Amino acid sequence: MNPREAAHRALTLLEDSVEVGLIILTKNEFTAQAKNSIAWSHLTET
Repeated sequence: MNPREAAHRALTLLEDSVEVGLIILTKNEFTAQAKNSIAWSHLTET
């Protein structure tokens, strides 16, 4: 399971009233997802 799939699965396990954001990092991949339209910022180094 890749990080995007893992985050999606984790968010579906929570009730709709729970507001949460997840950041999942692996050696080669990254994802950030939020439930209930929580704002987040994706920063990268250049």
